[in-house]
Amino acid sequence: MHINKKSNFFVRKFKVSDLDSIKRIIKDLHPEWFTEEALENIPRDIQFARCFVVERNRKIVGFVSVHSYDGKPMIGWLGVDHKLRGEGIGKLLLEKAENELIKFGYIDLRVETVGECSPLYEPYAETLKFYKSVGFEVEKRGRLRNNMGYKWRHSTLRKKLTRE
Repeated sequence: MHINKKSNFFVRKFKVSDLDSIKRIIKDLHPEWFTEEALENIPRDIQFARCFVVERNRKIVGFVSVHSYDGKPMIGWLGVDHKLRGEGIGKLLLEKAENELIKFGYIDLRVETVGECSPLYEPYAETLKFYKSVGFEVEKRGRLRNNMGYKWRHSTLRKKLTRE
């Protein structure tokens, strides 16, 4: 449990009863990009990962899921209520996930996201800006794709984990 007293945010482990609130947040993440199938799969993915949520006044306002593949931890999903972005919720979630990973001896954390997009899709530009602001750096760029009227490229971002 982690409480940010200044903002009344409370971080805790995910419970299945949180899924409806998480689905509400998911619908607003990338409405142009996420298909109905993605919206159905994200809650399934979350249940099979280590997941944390942030509450404010007993309402879920953010979540993060982390999984490990071949000894490499990855962020599966990170979402924050669009009305509360910029209030430190994403940073609080990452701090919790990073501290958990450090306990298990992990030394870095990765995330895959859209790294380049033309024409500019502002939500992904904001996502990339956020990850870079909290210490992630581009590790590798994927191949250029062209669909949905966009040319885009996935990037894998990596952050070294340090104990505070």
